Amino acid sequence: MNPMFRNDEDLLEALGGTDTHRISAALRYLYQNDKIRGTIARQVVALGGSNDDVRESLHQAIAVFYTHVTEKRYNPALSAVSTWLTRIAVQIFHTRRRSEIRRAQTLDRASEELPAPVSFDPAELTEIEFQTTILDKILASAGERCRQLMKLRSFDYSMAEIAGIMGYRNQDVAKNAASDCRKKINEFLAGNPSLLSALKSV
Repeated sequence: MNPMFRNDEDLLEALGGTDTHRISAALRYLYQNDKIRGTIARQVVALGGSNDDVRESLHQAIAVFYTHVTEKRYNPALSAVSTWLTRIAVQIFHTRRRSEIRRAQTLDRASEELPAPVSFDPAELTEIEFQTTILDKILASAGERCRQLMKLRSFDYSMAEIAGIMGYRNQDVAKNAASDCRKKINEFLAGNPSLLSALKSV
């Protein structure tokens, strides 16, 4: 283990503290930990995932775990850090895979109605990047947790799935959280109409 983090207690102390350097070091340690990555990889690959799926699931799991620690929803007496992270990562992968299957089925049903493909304009890429930047700024105004929740919603995750990924008690709690996030975003946009105008102009 990294000399800075001799055990789970050291990791939790860093993640729950205010020293940004130690927080970054702890998150980096979790991402680079071969044992954790290996355990997650075995389970994700067994479910049909790829190396990219392993990397993405681990990355998202660490973000969720950090939220659990800062909001004191992780109980070290019930589970080791590595076990908790693995459960989150596998659940994220499993949920994302189900959503992908649902979307693929929807596309299959609609395939006969798709219009002819249009030519690609390189200028569109710049517009998409600009739009993405504005959207990220708007979502960030509501806080990191809201940003994550709204991103999941944009990927067609159900409220039940979001509740499982983000640790809400049930889908009703997740739904209320989403409603609160939308209110925060609307309030932010009301005070920053130029952002909304810029987004609509793209």
